[in-house]
Amino acid sequence: MLTRIFIILKDDNEENELRVKSKIKEISDKLSYSPSRNSPYSMGVDFYAAGDLTRDEFDDVSKKLTDFYIGDYNSYSARSFNAKLFDESIEEIQVEYFDD
Repeated sequence: MLTRIFIILKDDNEENELRVKSKIKEISDKLSYSPSRNSPYSMGVDFYAAGDLTRDEFDDVSKKLTDFYIGDYNSYSARSFNAKLFDESIEEIQVEYFDD
């Protein structure tokens, strides 16, 4: 099913953005990402990563994204001040898994 991850970076450093996007591909080659934009939520940029994942693939991806989240398992968020995210340049992630 569709998995969508909204990623907000702490800054607009292009090297950080490219590193995060590379890590997304390492986490799952089924995820692709949108172009980034200046984020209205931070001093950085934001973008989406999305792909069609099975429940098992989603479980595996979730374990790699963060060690702590707020929300239910199909729709959650994690912020850098209270969770260990998969890259130090990320301020926040919002993850959604769409079941049938």
